[in-house]
Amino acid sequence: MRSLVDHAAPRFGRPRKLPLRSIAILLSLHAIRTGSSMIISRIVSTADDLTPSERHTIGIPKGVALNDKRIRSGVTALIGRSAAGLQIPHDHPEADPVTGEVIDCLPGCPHVDIGLDEILTDIVLASLPTDYLSSLPTAIAVDGTDIESHYRSRRPGPTTLAGQNWDCVDTEVALGKRTPTDRRRNEFYLGYEAHIATIVPTGTAQEIPLLAVGLALRPGVRERCPAALAIIRRLDRVTEVLADRAYTTAKPEHWARPLRTMGITETKDLHESQRGVRPGPVPDTIWLDARLHSAAIPIDLRELDPPRPADTATTKARRREEFDRRRKYEYVAHKAPDPVTGAQRFKGPALAGRVRCRNVPKSMRSDPATRPLTACQKGTPCGCGATVTVPVTALERDRQPLPWQSTAWAKSWNRRSRIEGLNGLARYLDVNLNRGFIRCRGRAATGLLTAFALLGMNVRRLHKWHTSRELDDPWRLVLDEEPDDRPLDHYYRTDRRARSPGARP
Repeated sequence: MRSLVDHAAPRFGRPRKLPLRSIAILLSLHAIRTGSSMIISRIVSTADDLTPSERHTIGIPKGVALNDKRIRSGVTALIGRSAAGLQIPHDHPEADPVTGEVIDCLPGCPHVDIGLDEILTDIVLASLPTDYLSSLPTAIAVDGTDIESHYRSRRPGPTTLAGQNWDCVDTEVALGKRTPTDRRRNEFYLGYEAHIATIVPTGTAQEIPLLAVGLALRPGVRERCPAALAIIRRLDRVTEVLADRAYTTAKPEHWARPLRTMGITETKDLHESQRGVRPGPVPDTIWLDARLHSAAIPIDLRELDPPRPADTATTKARRREEFDRRRKYEYVAHKAPDPVTGAQRFKGPALAGRVRCRNVPKSMRSDPATRPLTACQKGTPCGCGATVTVPVTALERDRQPLPWQSTAWAKSWNRRSRIEGLNGLARYLDVNLNRGFIRCRGRAATGLLTAFALLGMNVRRLHKWHTSRELDDPWRLVLDEEPDDRPLDHYYRTDRRARSPGARP
């Protein structure tokens, strides 16, 4: 954030009367005070409400007028630098001139090479103290929400989607599709898609505030996987990702493979094309819902109906117990993945002690009450006692650590509801992130103002979450402020204005 402000300031010519650092603080202050809109006129109103001492605190020189032109000029400078990115060179040779070996950067090296996605994520993360952020879990959930452009197309498109010409003043927007709701009945829109990340707890008993930790913007519904991966790489400490099918059904080289290369696991909901029975890597083995099983698994366990959203909790638990029965016939990891090739060895369910098979004499000594007996005939080849090496490319897109629709998978997948709740906060409950909230053109302008809006939402949510639990606000500890014993205020997505005398009470 500080590098963005420093490099957005011009090095030549007359210095600005209103420093860019003050503009960035003013944007943050406006976003914290209100979540109604991020338009320049409202930001000017926030600046007008500042007392002389507050203006001095944020670096505004005495006697400088805070008018629309100066604030708009500063915001435009920040937008331009964000669009161009930040490239700060090394303060040392990048490689040895003799051997060509790359020289690692020392802790004090100022090298920075980031683009718009990383800048937006850094702005959102600026709302959280560094020590507090490092104490949060390392699992995140990612999802996209539409940001409809304030500008409309100047000519109507044809009746069909093919060949539609959206001639819009904002030339960077694209046609997107969203889920229609009672609030927005039109499923097609013109604008951007904001990919937002939030922290999810690692255990069901862990309680953490609902906060945004990353943001990336794309026109329409394009490049979803690169946008989410940019957030993940910037966070740098992610170990698990929960994402919906908009990301997980992409080709392996666009989503699953980059996550595996970074050592990140994922929990996903399988699409119909990712489910079912497929031949295994060796005879007498099958892939069942992207998990390797012995072909001796009973027929009634091969085709199970997943729970429906409208089912009761009892019905869902009963159906997932059927999916849990599959684990008895599932292959178990025998060794860790090979560090070079990524291939991994698995042993059959009889060798792992999960089932009893007549072709594996050792397994027949297991407890019949807890270890089912397979239908394999002695002397007939079967996959219960085999050891298989599975290459990393086998069903690379569909595999995940937990069996799909199992009880353990459901507990892990249910954490993804936090990102849906965060999108609801950003759209209706805390911030009014709908059409008209931002009235600037371009992806960089929309993304920058959206990032500051999420920054303000994080600060408010952080204070409310800790105060309602009688805990110290992390920012109060960092800034060494006095405890705030005032009662919590309600959040409104619009400004609270004094009603006129004739208004209805």
